[in-house]
Amino acid sequence: MTRRTSGAAHQFSTLPSSVRSVDFCSHIWNTSVVTKAVTGFQGGAPCLWTICMKIIGKKKLFAFIKKHVDAREWIENWIKDVEGCRWRLPQDVKDRYATASFLADRVVIFNVRGNHYRLETQIAYQVGTVAVKWAGTHAEYTQRYK
Repeated sequence: MTRRTSGAAHQFSTLPSSVRSVDFCSHIWNTSVVTKAVTGFQGGAPCLWTICMKIIGKKKLFAFIKKHVDAREWIENWIKDVEGCRWRLPQDVKDRYATASFLADRVVIFNVRGNHYRLETQIAYQVGTVAVKWAGTHAEYTQRYK
């Protein structure tokens, strides 16, 4: 009995043996749902597909930058940066944001604009999601956890 595969599944079976890791995701490709996406090759070659982080709670960020205009550029750059990368471990965050603080339950605090403001998030590394929990001034953050 011969097993038949869809065109998308066949694409994965023909990839080079240097493929290093495979993650689960849902992509629509040639009208087939592909459940595996190649994330990179050995030797530092570029990724075939990048599964980027998703941000939940952007409305909180937009409300924050309406109130604190001087943080707008930093927040906009942070959004672009997060949506353009894939964090698999806390070390991935630390490599990009050295001043980030890590708390229990995957909570990460980012120092915005040289520690003038704080951005509190919760990161689900396995599913690639960053949830914005709170954004405010450093003083508000201190009051919040007094």
